[in-house]
Amino acid sequence: WENVWEGYTSESNVDNVTPVSYSSQIKTQFFAASPSLGFRYNLLDWFAVGANLGYLYTYSKNDNWKINGNDLYDAPNIDMSSIIYKVNFLFGG
Repeated sequence: WENVWEGYTSESNVDNVTPVSYSSQIKTQFFAASPSLGFRYNLLDWFAVGANLGYLYTYSKNDNWKINGNDLYDAPNIDMSSIIYKVNFLFGG
């Protein structure tokens, strides 16, 4: 994992140099679930407000990463699990 970014540079304002393009594809698989609870309150016939509160749960295995089809070792544990919330303003009839 530490050597994945070698060979990639971000240079700007370089004169008379043909840009070189590097491309790689890094893949993994993960599971995500997002249960939530919410409410809505109609203020008018055509306007309502609401809110949702939930939790985003994600799971992935560190040994599942691939770069350009080859196994990628020592990947960090990326945990995107977090509390989520949303406020809604609904217009219409």
